Order: sequence, then structure tokens, then C-alpha cells
Amino acid sequence: MKREGLKVRHRESYRRRTLGERAEEALLAAATLGSTANPLGIALELGAPRALDKKGAGAIVPLLVRIPLRGLALLPVGEQREGKLAARVAIQDAKRSVRLGASAPLRVLVAEVDAESVATEYWAYRAEMRLAPGAQRIAVVIVDELAGVVATAESAIDVPKD
Repeated sequence: MKREGLKVRHRESYRRRTLGERAEEALLAAATLGSTANPLGIALELGAPRALDKKGAGAIVPLLVRIPLRGLALLPVGEQREGKLAARVAIQDAKRSVRLGASAPLRVLVAEVDAESVATEYWAYRAEMRLAPGAQRIAVVIVDELAGVVATAESAIDVPKD
């Protein structure tokens, strides 16, 4: 420092967050705040609730995530191209408590001869959720593990009591 009276202040260290930590933070932000970042262009679709046998017990709700192949990192492996993704779902219930699902690994395989069609095709991730009656916010995170990209989407649903 050349000027008198100035003092240098700096951090002693820096810790870079892992891909898993960034994905969990993004998922929690989508579930609690509705804040999403979607560089992959994923789309979340919720199906119609299917009531459980017991009255007032909630419903089973199908979930579909459409993942455009055009944004994924696909590495050549023999006669195919392979992508490695992970999907995870979070649910915020009417009481504002959040449940996090387990991470599900997804392996995307595209034949080399179909590589040109990648620009217009989608990969689908399907799941079913058991939801209690009331207003819920569903959030999903898709992680492209090869490219280090995290994408989130969210949707709200009101599960009837009957």
C-alpha cells in the first residue's frame, strides 16, 4: 500500500461449495421461496391427485420433469453419447415444513446416429409423491454432473381433503 493510513483487510480462506451443496441450496430456495434458476430449460408437470383409500389421508400425485437434451453435456462412449444427471424433489407443506427426497441418479444414453435429434428431444424423469391435504409447493432440482449445471423448477398444488 502506497498511501499512508490505508489498511488491507481480506479473508483468510475461501471454501468453494460442492455441486451437491449448490444443488441442495437451490432446491430449498425453490421449495421455500419459489425462487428458481433454470439454465437447462426443465419443465415440471404435476398430474391430477389420486385420493388414497382412507378419507382425508391425502393423495398420490404424479410428477413429470421434462429435461431438454440440447443443454446437457453428453460425452461419447463407444457408439453412444452418455450424460449423468441427478434429480431430487422437495415438498413444502401448508405448515411450511420442507421434506427433501433422496437424490436419484439418472443415466442418459443417446445413440450416436441420433445425435442430431438431441436439439429437439427431451429426457423424462417420473416420480409419484404422497401428499397430505392442503396447499403444497413442489420443487425439483436437476443436476448435470458432467457440466456442473444446476436447474430448478417449482409448482404449487392444493390437495383436496376428500
